Order: sequence, then structure tokens, then C-alpha cells
Amino acid sequence: MPTIALDSTLSRGSDILDCNLGDDIIVLSMQTTMYYAFDPTAAHIWTMLETPMTFGALCDGLTEVYDVSVEQCHRDVAVHLQTLIDDALVVITPPAA
Repeated sequence: MPTIALDSTLSRGSDILDCNLGDDIIVLSMQTTMYYAFDPTAAHIWTMLETPMTFGALCDGLTEVYDVSVEQCHRDVAVHLQTLIDDALVVITPPAA
């Protein structure tokens, strides 16, 4: 399972286009020409990351909306974010040492 520090800052990558399609969001990476279809939960995360925020703040916001424990949210969202980070859709800035 990926580990993302709660105080790491997350932001959207550059050269990315997105559009709403019902409750979903379609995201296109102009760098790789790959597109992604985000279901409503992933779309909510994507929308929240319009403004850079820490991983902890992201999970706090999600647990206010969804019926999920903080621990489960951290685990599930870290897996999703790691894919987005690997595909350069999201940039992570580790906390200052």
C-alpha cells in the first residue's frame, strides 16, 4: 500500500484537460494523450484538488461527505492518488524536513 504523509501537499499536474460528463469527470493528459474516466467519488477528489491541499485535508473533507472511517479513507485514497501520481495527473510535494 502506498504511503503518503498527511502533510504532503497534493495538486493537479500540468497540461491536463477535464470535463464533466454527468456525475463523472473525463480527464485528458496532454503529455501522454491518455484519458481517464473518474466515477463520482474519484471526480469529487479531482474537484477538491483544483486547489492544492494536504493529503490530511483531502481525507478530512472526504470523511465529512462519505460514510467512511478516517483510516479507511487514508488507505483507499492513497491507492487512488498513487495511480494519479504515477500517471502525472497529480503532483505530490513532500512536507519540509
